[in-house]
Formats: sequence, structure tokens, C-alpha cells
Amino acid sequence: TRSRTPETLKAVQVALVKPVAYLLSYRQVKSVNDGFIMDVEILPALIADKPIIQQIMELYQYDFSEFENTDINEHGYFGYQYLDYYWVEADRYPFLVRVNGKLAGFVLVNQYTYLPGSQYSVAKFFIIRKYRKHGIGRQVAFHVFDLFCGR
Repeated sequence: TRSRTPETLKAVQVALVKPVAYLLSYRQVKSVNDGFIMDVEILPALIADKPIIQQIMELYQYDFSEFENTDINEHGYFGYQYLDYYWVEADRYPFLVRVNGKLAGFVLVNQYTYLPGSQYSVAKFFIIRKYRKHGIGRQVAFHVFDLFCGR
């Protein structure tokens, strides 16, 4: 369950300064292919969810390793040096994506942009291959864009 425990106090404090809309989960029932129903949820990730994102991040980095020319470390991991910051800095927003209750991906949004005048950046966006080509990524992206409108 997604409960707040004493060790999540710092994350809760940071969450309190984040936009209220960030703290709300999103749920959309969507019909996909031949009437098959997919229940898509976009949930703010708690500090307790960090190991889940960390593991899914390895899949993300594996997929992109052919394009980004990255290598795994001596322990067999790609690693992501900025992940911890998503629970201690107020300008970072981690999300988990679930489809029919199953983990399906993640989204990391922050306020470190490369374009002048931009306010938000989708730092990482990943949908597990099983759920690709069903419109789920598009639905998630549109919701995130709506939640974090640019200037």
C-alpha cells in the first residue's frame, strides 16, 4: 500500500511545496483494440516507490544504450545519478504508470530546461514494451503536458 511512514517525512515535506495538482493521481479507462479495456493510472511516486523506478530505469537505459553509447558499471547496472533528487528537491516530479494495476512505466519531470523561456522538462519517459503501440504513452504524455503546462 502507499502509506506515509516516518522515513518518508522528507519526501512529504518536499511534496507539500509542489503544485497541488502533482499530488493527485490520474485514472483514465481507455478502450484499446477490439474492445479490450485498459485502466491507465499516473501516480505521483512516493519515496517508497524509488526502488521500483530505479529498477524500471535500468530497462529504460538498456533500451537507450544503443543510442546513448552508455555502458553498465562493474556491478551490472547503468545507474541514474539524479534519481534521489526527485524526492528531496521541490522542482522534480516522479510518476509511476500502471495499466490494469500492473507497473507499466514511469515519467520524471523537472524544471531544468534547455530552451529559453521553458518552465518544465520531461527528463525521462518510459513505457514497458508490452504496453507500447496501444496509445498509452500518448495518453500519459498528454496528461503530463496538461499537468505541467509550459509558459
